[in-house]
Amino acid sequence: MVQFSLTELRVLAGLAEGKTVTEIGEQLAMGHSSVSKALHVTETRAGFPLVEQRGRRIFLTAAGQVLAGRAQSLVREVDELNDLADNIKAGTHGLLRIVASATPADYLLPPVIGEFIRTYPDVRVELRVSALMGMSQDLASGEVDLGIGAPFPPPSGWQSEPLYEDAMTFVVAPRSRLAPARDIFWAELRTQLLIGQFRQPFWGQVWGALTRKPFDAQHTVELRTAEAIKRLVAESDGVGVLPRSAVEEELGDGRLVALHLADVTMPVAYVLFTRSGRTPTQPERAFCALVRERLAPKPAAG
Repeated sequence: MVQFSLTELRVLAGLAEGKTVTEIGEQLAMGHSSVSKALHVTETRAGFPLVEQRGRRIFLTAAGQVLAGRAQSLVREVDELNDLADNIKAGTHGLLRIVASATPADYLLPPVIGEFIRTYPDVRVELRVSALMGMSQDLASGEVDLGIGAPFPPPSGWQSEPLYEDAMTFVVAPRSRLAPARDIFWAELRTQLLIGQFRQPFWGQVWGALTRKPFDAQHTVELRTAEAIKRLVAESDGVGVLPRSAVEEELGDGRLVALHLADVTMPVAYVLFTRSGRTPTQPERAFCALVRERLAPKPAAG
């Protein structure tokens, strides 16, 4: 099987561009005799004439033109590959793979990712939403670079750091009879229709760990997404149970009203998972710095 070297392909590509042997030598930092030798070796490998002498210059034969045209394409692809490798090394190109639980993925990360890709337009970002209990498996798969979710012992090869704190929030429609009072105790709230993601045993464990109370609500409706919960709350007299970040917009414009549960607080911590034992890429470093800046709590003004 014929195998040409990259130098031989570059010589052919130069001839296809109409350059002289001298010009090709200058481009490749080779002497005239070295270019001529490379051309001779190329012809020997091919097994048929590639050039012919006309006066003091050489020109491609018909067969040489076909081969040199393909050499041009290959050299261009190699140059593009080298440029891409340089850009990836410099951090201006690449792929950033993120896995996050649903709430940060839906409500907090989109503006952060938007800001990131304005600075790094040639870095492709993939955001994967993790299943409720699947974050550890997603990290351990080795198919992601960063993770954002609830804290748990990270799998081997990963480390975590506190990122921000959310809070489970109880919300009602403005017309709800509970809206004017705002303050409410669990003994009363447990008798209302509660709408949320109450999948067991996860929800009961989380509720117990955060409140030190049993989750003994009398009437519940379980929905799978925050948007579905908000829509049902708006159309009913029920009380939605959602992370604060999922309802900030609706609370801000008055579409929903937050209740203050006087005897229960439900802070929800989120952490940033990063790879340990290896140097992060420039896009990873830049995104981590940005997500810390945008999501981490700001110190109180003195």
